[in-house]
Amino acid sequence: MTRNRLRLGIVCYPAIGGSGIVATMLGKALCERKYEIHFISHDLPPRLHGLKDHCTFHHIDVPVYPLFRFPPYTLALATELMRLVQEIGLQLLHVHYAIPHSTSAVLANLMLKERGLQPVPLLTTIHGTDTELVGREPLYRPVVEFSLNHCDALSAVSNSLKKSTQETFDCRTEIEVIHNFVDTDWFQPPENDRFPRDGHCWQIIHVSNFRPVKRVLDVIKVFDSVANCVPCRLLMVGDGPDRPAAQELAASLGLSDRITFAGKELFVERLLRQSDVLLSASSSESFGMSVAEAMASGLPVVASRVGGVPEVVVDGQSGILTPPGCPDAMAEALLEILTQPDLAPALGRAARQRIVDHFSTSAIVPRYESLYSRLAANNFSKG
Repeated sequence: MTRNRLRLGIVCYPAIGGSGIVATMLGKALCERKYEIHFISHDLPPRLHGLKDHCTFHHIDVPVYPLFRFPPYTLALATELMRLVQEIGLQLLHVHYAIPHSTSAVLANLMLKERGLQPVPLLTTIHGTDTELVGREPLYRPVVEFSLNHCDALSAVSNSLKKSTQETFDCRTEIEVIHNFVDTDWFQPPENDRFPRDGHCWQIIHVSNFRPVKRVLDVIKVFDSVANCVPCRLLMVGDGPDRPAAQELAASLGLSDRITFAGKELFVERLLRQSDVLLSASSSESFGMSVAEAMASGLPVVASRVGGVPEVVVDGQSGILTPPGCPDAMAEALLEILTQPDLAPALGRAARQRIVDHFSTSAIVPRYESLYSRLAANNFSKG
């Protein structure tokens, strides 16, 4: 297994969000298989603590010149990718996000070809921002489309995202759906029975980056409705532009003593094990990483029926889905869980099992391995 390790470069943002988490966990899982992993980014990804054997991090240094108003990260990354292919023999590049990572990788391959060297196979995993935000900006759309069409393979984290990508771009490269995954050894239910009984206080948890699309004000409104009927508290995990407005709304509703704003939390699995229900009110989700992690932790979820979330949550079996932008419907669904004694444990067990069966490391990582093998074989035949 260790005799012929495939040298794979993974490019990602060093963020707590879904793409950074998945890229990091994928690389760490591959280190335990037949891969030599090289992470490439402008900072160390948060979950890359304790680098394993066969795993190396490469920091992108961006020179600062007065001539440039903004640091030219895309160009520095392209040069570093070309150098790594030449000096350590990277055999395949897997980049997360088209902008700027795919663009940099395409440029690196063009420079390799210019030097008479063979380009390396390039896989880009598309995430929601590629299509829903950057791809809809006229200034960037042609660059995204160009970059995607110069990849050897594309993957999307949900069927919903694949469909919207194909509708947004003239995408000639085939897109393979490979869902995000959760480390189910890391995200587990607590050993003891978590659900409150006989008037104990429920803990509802929300996890996001507090951007407008996450609709954190709706989360506060839902909690306001529920808190009038059932003893409960709300834990708001994350940070972002809408946090001040959420705190102001909580104060105006007299809820400040029942809502905790925990800020960013790297090890969110601990907080999930201490909670009872996850609430997600997003108006757009390419997959729903926080939803999947909560489900792996045995939590029932109440979430908006948007994007890739219905591919993860089976409505009525492993959670309850409601129309986006409808706090009243979400409050009704949450009250249903909190007032029926046997419903929360049943949904939680089913949620955990669904992640284990369909969205665990063992279920998803082999799909990437199969794609890598095809790309490597195709490149070998070209050489």
